[in-house]
Amino acid sequence: MRRIFPLILAVCLLFSGCQVKTANETAEFYYVQAAYQTDLGNPIAAEWKEITGHSGDLAYLVQLYLVGPSQDTLVSPFPRSCQFLSASKTDYGIQIKLSDTELTMTDAAFTLGCACLTLTFLGIAQVQAVTVISGNRKVTMDRSTLTLYDSGVPAATEETQ
Repeated sequence: MRRIFPLILAVCLLFSGCQVKTANETAEFYYVQAAYQTDLGNPIAAEWKEITGHSGDLAYLVQLYLVGPSQDTLVSPFPRSCQFLSASKTDYGIQIKLSDTELTMTDAAFTLGCACLTLTFLGIAQVQAVTVISGNRKVTMDRSTLTLYDSGVPAATEETQ
């Protein structure tokens, strides 16, 4: 027994300094640029957030999204009064239900918010489309419906003879 005790003690001391390191999972969350109307630049920008252990939890991810960005240059497209109601996966994508924002958001602002949510969840959930429902409003977007920059195609011009 006297010989085994120092061996056990040595093994315990050896493993006491070991740590199990887990890789942090992060994802891009898209929000509205605070000064996009004055800078006339891209209105949407991304920020990385840690989602370790929650990558498949849609409810958690939507609630984390609604907390808003941590960067001063970004703002949440949804008002603070907007609440998460539910999220579900469908065959084609995901459906996110939010509280009614009709009185606090214009249709254009709601569409911009839906674009931000779509970009965020196309990446996180690896789905084809995102449907956002808020009161009587329902918007479905996928990659083909989002144009994030001017493609540079010249406008049609009329030739005179």
